[in-house]
Amino acid sequence: MNDTTVVNVTVTTKTQRDAVYNAVEDLLKALPINLSAEAQQETPRRFTDYLLEFCHPVDPMAILKEGFDSNGGEGGMVIQQNIPLRGLCEHHLAPFFGYAHIAYLPRKVQVGLSKMARLVDAIGTCAPSMQEHMSDIIADILHRGLEPNGVMVVTEAIHTCMSVRGVHAPGVVTSASALRGIFLTNPAAKAEALALMSARKIPSV
Repeated sequence: MNDTTVVNVTVTTKTQRDAVYNAVEDLLKALPINLSAEAQQETPRRFTDYLLEFCHPVDPMAILKEGFDSNGGEGGMVIQQNIPLRGLCEHHLAPFFGYAHIAYLPRKVQVGLSKMARLVDAIGTCAPSMQEHMSDIIADILHRGLEPNGVMVVTEAIHTCMSVRGVHAPGVVTSASALRGIFLTNPAAKAEALALMSARKIPSV
């Protein structure tokens, strides 16, 4: 199982934020970019805001602890598809975006439907990461937090580090999956979840 520790890179003080801003400003001047031009005067602030938007670590378990509903025993499979996913590539600090599809087999509890979307967004914006790592973290948190019979997480995303730089391959979709519990040991359960996830949509660029 991968390490699911969320790196604490959040910026909480004005001094820290100013340090990020100054570093961004120095970077843009070195390119060079004419920051005195009217259209670019706010670029350092905007780029700082962009970076810090993906540096908000949270306690993901706290999200799942809100609003547990007992189902009185083991229940049928719960699937949520096309959950918006966003993240910042830890290699290039370029955004990637797409969807997460989550399936789990409850054992004793079910979580409110909105919590899965909140969890996906929280993991995507806690720190720069990789899609594969995000998928593992989401699966691990659901597996530990809900203690279900099984969890399956499938993510599909377009990475701008591929589409607008480097190989220049727009439209390439990267898929990653993470399976826990019964989905690792029971092919029929895995097949059922994948079949129910078949109606997917992928963003276009």
